[in-house]
Amino acid sequence: MILAFKGGVLKGWRLEKKLSQSDAAMLLSITQAFYCHLEVGRKAPSLDTLETISIRTGIPISELVGGANPPQPLTGKKASRTRAQKGASVGV
Repeated sequence: MILAFKGGVLKGWRLEKKLSQSDAAMLLSITQAFYCHLEVGRKAPSLDTLETISIRTGIPISELVGGANPPQPLTGKKASRTRAQKGASVGV
């Protein structure tokens, strides 16, 4: 099982506290840009940052991370193109 950071939980906390992303980031000692990436799921925090987020927000780590579906293998035309591209890049 792959664990994924649940940015929506963090966003819910921020909205409940009526904080801007900038204010929330300041409370968590991270940049506003990184905070934004966390909320929308573009990035995941390090374990240290995850612990800091949990402590400062009061949200248990178990609520901040959860299982995610692993990437599914490519099938059909996409798989054929990908295999063909990999084969083309191998020097003969």
